Amino acid sequence: MQPRNFLMLAGIAGVSVILATAALVMQDRPLVSTSLDQPLAPTLAPRINDVVRIDVSGPDGAASLERKEDAGWVVAQKNGFAADEQAIVGLLRKLGTLRIVEAKTALPERLPRLELGDPAAPDSRSRRILLQDAAGEVVADLVVGKRAFGVFGPGRTGTYVRLADDNQAWLTDAEITLPTSAAEWISSEVIDIAPERVKLVSLEPQDGVLVTTSRAGPEATQFDLAGVPAKEAADQAKLEELSQVLSQLTLLDVRPAQEVAFPDVPERVRVETFDGLTVVLTWISLPDASWLRVGSVTADSTASAEVKEEAARLAARTDGWVFHVGGYVTEQLGQTLDDLLVKPEES
Repeated sequence: MQPRNFLMLAGIAGVSVILATAALVMQDRPLVSTSLDQPLAPTLAPRINDVVRIDVSGPDGAASLERKEDAGWVVAQKNGFAADEQAIVGLLRKLGTLRIVEAKTALPERLPRLELGDPAAPDSRSRRILLQDAAGEVVADLVVGKRAFGVFGPGRTGTYVRLADDNQAWLTDAEITLPTSAAEWISSEVIDIAPERVKLVSLEPQDGVLVTTSRAGPEATQFDLAGVPAKEAADQAKLEELSQVLSQLTLLDVRPAQEVAFPDVPERVRVETFDGLTVVLTWISLPDASWLRVGSVTADSTASAEVKEEAARLAARTDGWVFHVGGYVTEQLGQTLDDLLVKPEES
């Protein structure tokens, strides 16, 4: 090879390396500035408090959220059961302050790449959210697409969004999570009795053989288990787990009570607290789901006003409903005396 040709090839190779390195550097550099720092929907923020209905739809179904004067936010598909108000308020605030950062494609055939295609199309991954006021007027109508992880640097995520009547896609400055299943919008934490409050748990199976565990006071670390045979011992770890069963109990779904048939003599559990609250539950474990029903909630006459309010609130919130809970809950409630004893190999 002639020296001149060698020098030309070496120069080209050097330029290629420089360009490749620059491309990698630019690829890893977060997007920090742009001329498109403006609201996606300028009229939304001033009207955010006017929103009384939210319709979301997407690959997991559809949900309609309605704001009632006497009940707050509810889920229409769940017969008006309470919605997760914190999640709704957080979403509305985020949409109200959402700002566009960068213009993306406006070509309809490219929108599905950003999960911004027609939400009604088969196999679409896009999600639509429609906000309306009390008169039924549209406050905002958006299509929400995929998230852009790390686009603003480590730990900061954006979301691709467009107006429903406009094909122009935008990269926005916030991470938007938009569930479209009605069950994901219910207020999932209905019962929450802290373990340190629990005085007694009584498991009352259909066969009538009671399993009762209790402790002497809130500071006690050991539980008593009634009926422990001689030379046997209660498994304190399992008893402690049992005392936690109604702590931040998470609901997977909810139905009107008449839609789930319970036996005439169902499995029952009674939980009493040191401050005078008593909750009686019934439950049933079916092949496809485990269901819990609150039979009664009462407060002792000597209980504080706060506990009496809690009892009334819990009774009102659960009356007429049955709750789909994780199978681990009914496994706990279905334990026998033998299940709560220390096994020989554990001694």
